[in-house]
Amino acid sequence: MRRRLFPLERLQPSASHTIIRASNRHGLTVLELIVTIAICAVLLGLLLPAVQSAREAARRTQCQNNMRQLGLALHQHHDTFSRLPAGWAEVKGTPVSSGWVPSLLPFIEQSALQEEVRNKWPVDLLAKSNAESSLLQSPALLNCPSDVASNSFQLFMESFDGDAIDGASELHLSETALMELPHTNYVGIAGTHDPDESPDQELDGTFTHPKGLQFRDLTRGLSNVAVIGERTARRLPSTWLGFHQLGEDGPARVTGFANVGPNHPQSDECELDSRHRGGLHVLFGDGHLQFVADSIDAEVYRKMARRSE
Repeated sequence: MRRRLFPLERLQPSASHTIIRASNRHGLTVLELIVTIAICAVLLGLLLPAVQSAREAARRTQCQNNMRQLGLALHQHHDTFSRLPAGWAEVKGTPVSSGWVPSLLPFIEQSALQEEVRNKWPVDLLAKSNAESSLLQSPALLNCPSDVASNSFQLFMESFDGDAIDGASELHLSETALMELPHTNYVGIAGTHDPDESPDQELDGTFTHPKGLQFRDLTRGLSNVAVIGERTARRLPSTWLGFHQLGEDGPARVTGFANVGPNHPQSDECELDSRHRGGLHVLFGDGHLQFVADSIDAEVYRKMARRSE
């Protein structure tokens, strides 16, 4: 039987075969790429706020724990010495005053730091080489992790010009720092008046100068009197150690007061504030912690800071 021969053109691939092979190639069109990028952007937009919220929740919990530890230390100090620490007290023979926190150091597992304070404060921070002092390193317990601040700050001398307009005194700061101080976010509540501008007898809170109060002096009840609050470096840098008596807002570096409201834009720089959204933490005399909302009534807010009616 004769074998049939096919023409050469019949052995070439057909056009349909070529189209099928081309359609099997993998890749993305410009439209598909744009849609993919848009979906990724939406997912990131949903994920990042959730991550930030979780981180802030963890920082807020840490801040709460810090303040509770300070509350326990206050009660241990009172049990040991039958009184609370003074808001601030002059260090004899020096131009500085010590704050209320150094007296609590043994009760927050910082006995070694208290020994350094005894040996180096205030001479070490009055020296020219004070920037290298170990006293400028604050224990983690004394700082809120939500606040973005340096470990220390410089305290400058303040002076007043009596020839200002309308006869009012105008504050001027010296260009020379008196000392550098370690930073903290927790201040003792001196009441409803500025501790830097009010006489001692007008301070109606718990941490007043110069004598430490007893719990029985908080006649409104320990559960009703706020004793420790938050303040960030954006308002007024605070310290746990003490201050130079000629320094700007000296007593307010270790204490604060409650008047206008938490985080209020019109409040004084020495009042309380925090970086927690919607309010700030306040520790009461009985050791319980309360988150005080920015929307709290101003009179209720001030009443919490008073030790008596």
